Amino acid sequence: MQKALRLFLIVFAAGMLLIASTGVAVAATVATSVATDGLVVLRVHEKGPDGVHFTAPIPASLVGLGASFAHEAVGEDLDQARRQLEPYRDTLHEALAGLEDAGDVTLVTVEDGTDHVQIAKRGRNLVIDVDSDDAEIHVTVPLPLVRQVVESVLG
Repeated sequence: MQKALRLFLIVFAAGMLLIASTGVAVAATVATSVATDGLVVLRVHEKGPDGVHFTAPIPASLVGLGASFAHEAVGEDLDQARRQLEPYRDTLHEALAGLEDAGDVTLVTVEDGTDHVQIAKRGRNLVIDVDSDDAEIHVTVPLPLVRQVVESVLG
């Protein structure tokens, strides 16, 4: 084998190894984040022949990061929400702490004709299920993320 070809193959193999190890490191970081913080899962199933069906698992740490920038995006509306919620700040913190410590429980069930909404605590998650004539929507949010968002808004 020619010396130049051998050198090229060594450099190429080293580059591929570097790319692969970077990918493994990124995957490990994402896996650690998901294991620590959990996932926000949004699943939508539009009923009907042309309905949209998708599932979007989003690492909770990304949602938490986005929440920290929310003030710049919505500014005045967030300030108004903060003022309205401020009298209930301590109650919200206590309720979230109690909910995190509680077992699985259905919090709210609402039925209106053929529309059905249920909000429940399952494991470490707040689960929201909506079933209507035109769609089924399922949202799972880790309770620590809910607490983080409340704390970022109310302090």
